[in-house]
Amino acid sequence: MLPPPVVENFNIAPNTTTLDASFTLRNVAPDTVVTLFANNGPITYTQQVQVSANVSETQTLDNFEGRPILREATLAQTGFTAEGVPQTVQASMAGLPSGSYRIWISVDDGKSPPVRRYASQTMTIAPLDWNPTWITPITVTPELQSLALAWPRHPDPDVHEYAVVVSGSTISGTDVITVGDDLETTLSGLTPGATYTLSLRAHNLRSGNVTSTPEVTGVPLGALLALRAPGGITMSMGAGQTLTTTLRLSSPLNPYPQAAGLDATVPPGLSLTLSASDVTPTVAGTEVQAVIRTAANLRPGVYRLPLMVQGVGETSELMFTVTVGGYPLKVALVGDGDGQVIDSRGNIACG
Repeated sequence: MLPPPVVENFNIAPNTTTLDASFTLRNVAPDTVVTLFANNGPITYTQQVQVSANVSETQTLDNFEGRPILREATLAQTGFTAEGVPQTVQASMAGLPSGSYRIWISVDDGKSPPVRRYASQTMTIAPLDWNPTWITPITVTPELQSLALAWPRHPDPDVHEYAVVVSGSTISGTDVITVGDDLETTLSGLTPGATYTLSLRAHNLRSGNVTSTPEVTGVPLGALLALRAPGGITMSMGAGQTLTTTLRLSSPLNPYPQAAGLDATVPPGLSLTLSASDVTPTVAGTEVQAVIRTAANLRPGVYRLPLMVQGVGETSELMFTVTVGGYPLKVALVGDGDGQVIDSRGNIACG
């Protein structure tokens, strides 16, 4: 079994935006990689260890936590030597918040457990000058009853809190929604078709400074749906007749979020009965039976019967045109040679 790597003489030299690290390394396998971390918290912690049945002791251990500033760098010089081989790597300090850091190294040869060491030096990063102007693109993606928002990170590394400012016709005043350090969020439960005005606040938690982006707008989507009559929307009927036709309610959205409500404005002399008034659309189409009846005394003419379905922020309309003909006629022989034509209401049509 090959011996594990040995790290010695680990030192750092910070520059303006980079950090140079030097160290010596013994027993360097060809596929050994080095990772550097910056820790601005405690570098040790204590824990109780049971050393015998009735005895425990407190041990102080290195706390290897922090943010990686160099990931899995390969080494120029490798080999299994008795003397340490000098090594140098360079890491970027870009994006590190201001403060004091301790740097630690992790050497991993892929065979032994990683070897970790802290440098003795402390690295300090000064805060940036605050720029109150922040012009950044906010990506607004309309979704069903919602708006998905995304934005790039503020250039100041000390900004660790964002808030979305929302206003609109369906909001009383202005809502401020804190999203923490996330760079995206979704505003749900919005009214489809309504226009919402949005801006983003960035909060520097170290200095307390706040800046805001210019406003943008977004319009949430409704759930598209379509009401159709496969058998057609024009029909001819007589007075006192009944006709059954099929309605089909469909949507490309699968599944549809909730049932849609069917309603109609029925003119006098007609009646409409639906097999269901609350219907959930499907991609293939959900069928509803519609029974139309004409009154026995309905006058001839053209009648319009509008139907509407109300979905999630979307509506679809259908207009039936019903042509009602004359009353049924019958011939009654009243006397010899006297023929009278009488309609179903008992009126003499001709004679």
